[in-house]
Amino acid sequence: MDRDLIANDTIILQLPSITTSTYGNQELSIVAAITSGAPEYDEINNRSLYSFNRRGFYNLPFVEDFENGFESDKWYIVNPDNSMAWDIITTEGLIWSNYSATMQLYNYAPRESQKDGLIGPELLIPSSGSTILKFDVAYQKKSSSSYLQDTLKVLVSGDCGQTFPNNVYEKTGDDLETLDTLSIDFVPAYHSHWRRDSIDLSAFSGQNIMIQFETTNRQGNNVYIDNISIYNGNEPLV
Repeated sequence: MDRDLIANDTIILQLPSITTSTYGNQELSIVAAITSGAPEYDEINNRSLYSFNRRGFYNLPFVEDFENGFESDKWYIVNPDNSMAWDIITTEGLIWSNYSATMQLYNYAPRESQKDGLIGPELLIPSSGSTILKFDVAYQKKSSSSYLQDTLKVLVSGDCGQTFPNNVYEKTGDDLETLDTLSIDFVPAYHSHWRRDSIDLSAFSGQNIMIQFETTNRQGNNVYIDNISIYNGNEPLV
């Protein structure tokens, strides 16, 4: 759109609606340009770039086994320090499962309580009945030191992921571990290395929510999650 401006003038423009059919990380670039033919020597201050992430909307039941990795319409990785982040690696011990989501906290140095998130899609929680979140988790402490105690939280957002004020699950150290053995660089290898945890989400009935799995790094050992199932009524097969 063209507008005539004089020196030191200001104008507010209403941009048209912009839509996208793709999922994942997106960028919106807005550029202002002189069209009168006059030379322009500074183009750096003529543009604005807005980054955002688009994911899908799902009714329940929602299931995820990570066998196809982090699909762009489902998952968004929050990595504030641009260092270690949620990833997918090969694991064992779960039937029909070859891959799991993980935060490799064992190699996450320095140990500064960094928080890393894995945010799922928007979900509609039915207005009646009980809604349950279940997932498999594996964690093994490498030390009995009270300083090497990692944390896994599950947080809930009701404003499309702008904030996550609802802490519905938090386990640290002894409460988080699923195998009572001290070892290093843990990778689950047997069914006994896993535990299935359950969270009641019925408090969010009738709402659209997002779920975030968040770790706090104290370099204790690696955290794994798999076979996420969010359902109302009968539990679906993952």
